[in-house]
Amino acid sequence: QEGKFGLCLSHLQKGIDRLNSLSVQFSSSENFYCVTKLLGDLYTFAESLPSYVFILSSFSEETHDDESTFLSHEVQNQMSFIAKGEEAYMMAQKLAEIEGDSDEDYPYLVASAASDLGTNLLAQARVCSAALGEGSGGGTKTSMFDMAARSGKIMDLITRSINSYTKAIDLNPHDASAWNGLGTALATVDPLLSQHAFCRALQIDKMLADPLSNVGMMYADFGKTDTSSEVLDALTQVADTPLMWVGRGLLLEKSSIEWKGQEGSSEACMIKAADAYRAALQIMQNPAALMGLSLTCRRSYNGFGKSGDTVYSYLSDKASKSESTISMKIHQNLTGSGNLGACYLDSLMTIEEGLERLTALNDSESLSMIKEGKSDLAAVKIRTEISDKFISPQRKTEFNYVPLPTKTSLHPRVTGMFPSDLVDVVNNESVPDAGECDLPPDTCNIYDARNNALLNPETGEAWLQYAKTLLNELSFATSTSPTEVRESGNMA
Repeated sequence: QEGKFGLCLSHLQKGIDRLNSLSVQFSSSENFYCVTKLLGDLYTFAESLPSYVFILSSFSEETHDDESTFLSHEVQNQMSFIAKGEEAYMMAQKLAEIEGDSDEDYPYLVASAASDLGTNLLAQARVCSAALGEGSGGGTKTSMFDMAARSGKIMDLITRSINSYTKAIDLNPHDASAWNGLGTALATVDPLLSQHAFCRALQIDKMLADPLSNVGMMYADFGKTDTSSEVLDALTQVADTPLMWVGRGLLLEKSSIEWKGQEGSSEACMIKAADAYRAALQIMQNPAALMGLSLTCRRSYNGFGKSGDTVYSYLSDKASKSESTISMKIHQNLTGSGNLGACYLDSLMTIEEGLERLTALNDSESLSMIKEGKSDLAAVKIRTEISDKFISPQRKTEFNYVPLPTKTSLHPRVTGMFPSDLVDVVNNESVPDAGECDLPPDTCNIYDARNNALLNPETGEAWLQYAKTLLNELSFATSTSPTEVRESGNMA
């Protein structure tokens, strides 16, 4: 509760209390809409705070699902706090709908509240995902994409978020931020469709930095390093964001791995990666940049003892260790120790520092640090065992598409759930591979043809290729509708 994060939560609560007192003074639904929507914004902002500041709060309600009981008390409090914003946005939508046709801005008001509701639900999913070990690395399935596949609670939040964004886009198709939000939510389910949403956001507003950052990081995740580098180059012309440099650091780390066997080139890439993370931290204390710097600044110097100047080598090695430890400590303070991999590293660094102090000073504080590090390490091992036991993989996650019907992909419904195809694919045990398809080889790329048409709607050739692919499939199966083939031909 102490420090700047505790103070931030205290001011958030004061602002919320003030808005609640103001809401009873407004008689018009228009003013009440603004107050209610702002109330939702304040609740949603709590995602940026570490969970430990909620340890003494009492926002959580009694829950009976297994995943909520696994989450720590402070994480449950944080999610319950953010969920109050969900209620506020839903109320804002109802207030806007009350005006109906009497207000010409009605569609935009409802769309704005729906878009913010999608952001709130996505914030809840991110908090839950981080608490369950997302981003821990170590060769485990811990990305947001994987966590959604392994956790029903996260998948439910993401699906509802997608529904809200699609409702906002249906009412206001020129809202770039809603398209960006939709892409962010879809990235955990269908990266290809997510790319389409990011590109649509950039078509509407080319100076929007978020979709550029998102699509650049997505390309990096899927190994498209050259394309990712081009996107990051374009981002430098739009805004100076930390993700621009975090992306650069990530690409340089990948390049360092590719130079395996050539120590000089590999180390040069690692040094540049550390510099990229430092540049990101000059903009703001981004947790990803802190984590990257903590790892790369030590790995970028492995020549201790090889240099002729032993004193310089010793001081350089000591400085890199100090920078790595401090970066990790700040990362843990910002994130609330949600990343299990970072917790392991932090515990080991504490033990290492204690051993070095013990060798030099042999004081009681050194023994205390070693004991603290061992205790933290044991606690993280218990968290890992519980997490692995509880969130066991329920299905394969090697697919990167969701086979939505063409119309549904482009024109989602205003109300109701997101197309059932999405949920069906997510819940399936596996997704057929192109190599396992019973169709001839030239018809197994129906999803590529469909997505090519969606991403290039003004190109007749793409629609003709899609129609041809559908016709080929129609001759081998009865699942494809002749109407869909005819519509593709007419579109071309």
